[in-house]
Amino acid sequence: TNSKWLRINRQSVHYVLVEPNIRLCSTPAYRHADQIANIALAEEQDSFSVRKLYFAGNDAQGQGSSVFTEKPNVDVSSFDWIVSVDPKKFFDQLNKNIVELDNLSIILRLNNEGAEVETIKAAHEIFGKNLVGIMGSLSDVEKVKGKSALSELHSFIENINVPFLPFSTDFATWPSAIRFVREKIQAKNN
Repeated sequence: TNSKWLRINRQSVHYVLVEPNIRLCSTPAYRHADQIANIALAEEQDSFSVRKLYFAGNDAQGQGSSVFTEKPNVDVSSFDWIVSVDPKKFFDQLNKNIVELDNLSIILRLNNEGAEVETIKAAHEIFGKNLVGIMGSLSDVEKVKGKSALSELHSFIENINVPFLPFSTDFATWPSAIRFVREKIQAKNN
């Protein structure tokens, strides 16, 4: 299967995971990361800020927490203070310091709980032609920024000619996403 192939070829993938909730960084999902950045990615005027991460459903260890109060499932009275970094600054630092990105294919897997627009645009600006795929969910864009922002994001992704694949906790999204990653690795290795 594609999943087994990816496990066997683990050395072909470099995982940089971003998670603003410190409580989640020690969970099994993060065990295989090459790097974990305990930050949020969201547009910031001064490159970074300290801001509130609002918990979804008042659950400090749950999924769906966000820096945006517009997200309907967050509780504004239940939050942690976290560091939020502008995605362009974060990707620029990755590009310069952490990974030799010149020859790598970048696949952005995201679920930014509303900050997908700036994250995708920053990844394209910094990584250019090395950005070969985007996977995740864009549903929070509409919830936080409105229908027009989601429509503009879909147009942007189409205009830069980078494939977008839905990928979420819904197992039905997994086979095509895993197959896509395998194909990109095999193409790069050939």
